[in-house]
Amino acid sequence: MDSTDNSDGPLDFEAAAKDIDPQLQAALTQGRWHGLGLLGVIILFAAADSWATLTDLGVARGFAVLAAVLAGIGFAHLMHEWGHFLGARWSGAKAPLKAEPTLLAYDFDFKSNTNEHFLAMSYGGTLGNFLAITLIALAIPMDEPHRVALLSSAIAAAGFVAKLEWPVILHARENKDPMAALMHGFGGGFPVFRDAMLVGGAAGLIAYWLL
Repeated sequence: MDSTDNSDGPLDFEAAAKDIDPQLQAALTQGRWHGLGLLGVIILFAAADSWATLTDLGVARGFAVLAAVLAGIGFAHLMHEWGHFLGARWSGAKAPLKAEPTLLAYDFDFKSNTNEHFLAMSYGGTLGNFLAITLIALAIPMDEPHRVALLSSAIAAAGFVAKLEWPVILHARENKDPMAALMHGFGGGFPVFRDAMLVGGAAGLIAYWLL
């Protein structure tokens, strides 16, 4: 008998992948793409920070501020969305991850979940924003304008969330109806998001001035 004979045949990776739990597959997909997004904002800020610090060129410093704003908002958004997801799962809510990569990585099952599940999910998003601010404040010295802009942008994102989502949380706490709370908070359409952007921008500018 040929010792090199493989009686089991070639490995079928596609068949093996089908045996993986769909939610594990979704977690790997979302984690990979969101991880790449996180790595991207870190590299963007690090490169801009190095260029501005080493050269002291005006264009480098201007680009560093722009990069810091994008990185701060991007990092805060990722922390916010995963905070929502972890808050939902911690509470026992049905919140399956989506199979395809997307910024909003999961679905919240309003039919099966309770108001308590909805509140836990909502609190998680806010905690994610606070964690983003804390991590930046602890990791980055506030000794350059673009570094201050990084932290200020994360604060701006938190201000946007506070204006947009906290009224929804309060409504859900009082009325115990998540869908009604969403309609109360988001039913106004574009003006609601416009006002949230104005509040977030004001929070960021005030933070930049104070820091």
